[in-house]
Amino acid sequence: MRTEPFEQVLRDIRIFPIFEGANDVMRAFVALNGIEELSEALPDVRSLSISDPAKAIGVLAPYVTGRINRAIRPGRLVGAHAALARHNSAVGEQAVRLRDAAEAALRKHGKKVQEKQLIQKRLSAVASGIYAQVAVIGRASGTFASDGLQVSGAEKTVAINFLKRSQREVARQLRSLEVNDDGYTRQIGASVRQAGGYRFDL
Repeated sequence: MRTEPFEQVLRDIRIFPIFEGANDVMRAFVALNGIEELSEALPDVRSLSISDPAKAIGVLAPYVTGRINRAIRPGRLVGAHAALARHNSAVGEQAVRLRDAAEAALRKHGKKVQEKQLIQKRLSAVASGIYAQVAVIGRASGTFASDGLQVSGAEKTVAINFLKRSQREVARQLRSLEVNDDGYTRQIGASVRQAGGYRFDL
């Protein structure tokens, strides 16, 4: 391939997945940073006393109000073009579902969520998918505003195609947080570690 102009590009581009850290490390970094910030916002239910209902209500009320507000009025991107309104709404709904999923993982596993790499991978994939959609909506909205929809027809098609595909992938990752084969994955890993390798020829 040395005769091809993209040969060096293909070699040089390998630095991007590893330069700031391997992909697996960066996925964990993204997920755990989000979970850490969320954990600071969650009330410590175990510390509440039934004998002091006024204090319990005072601690829980802002949290419950926030959940209700997010469910009724998911956030929307300011400045998004009207042609992308449906996708703008979808991003807001996905952000709410991501927060709920991260909260559920935190409540279920507590500090041990730091060890749950399969959960971290999915949360990171959802966060990355949402981020990519926000970037595409922002870019496309700017183009539509400056050039007009008629001139930007091809870019609109590409943007909407990407947004739909990304939304489906985000939905799949969110669903896999609840329905998955992680038990088999852990079983295979334990077996390989115990045997010092696979028990069969690859």
